[in-house]
Amino acid sequence: MSTRSRIAIQLDTGRYLSVYCHLDGYPKYLGHQLETLSYKNSEKREKAFDLINGGDISYIEKGKPAYYAKRGEWDLHGAGNEPWEDVKPHTSNNFQELMDVTDDCNGAYLYVLYKDAQEWTCYNSDWKELNIWSEYIFQEVA
Repeated sequence: MSTRSRIAIQLDTGRYLSVYCHLDGYPKYLGHQLETLSYKNSEKREKAFDLINGGDISYIEKGKPAYYAKRGEWDLHGAGNEPWEDVKPHTSNNFQELMDVTDDCNGAYLYVLYKDAQEWTCYNSDWKELNIWSEYIFQEVA
C-alpha cells in the first residue's frame, strides 16, 4: 500500500507549485528526504524548485526522485515514460486549492516550503501541522 503525498513550494506571488509523490509520503521518510535536499538554507528553495519542476514522482530514494516523466529509466517492467501533460507540476492559486488537489490524489500528507521559510511544513490529511523532526523522534522511540 502506498502513502501518497503532495510536495509544494509557495511562489513569490503567494500561489503554490506542487507535484504528487506516490510512495513513502510519511514524515519519517519523505519529510526527512525533503529536509536533507540541501543542508544550506540558501540552496533549499533552488533544490525544491528543481525537484518539483521534474513533475510527479513515484518515490525518492537517497535524495534522487524517480519521475513518472522519465519512467522508462527506472521501471523494471519496461513501461514507457508518462506524458508530460499528465505529470507536470500543478499550480494552485491559494492554500485551499492546494488542499483540494492533495485530497484529489488521496494524499495522506502535504509538504510545503513557504516562500520565507527555512524548513518544510508538513500537514496530515486532517490539515493538522506536524513537526517533521518530532514525528521522526516519536516514531523511532515508540
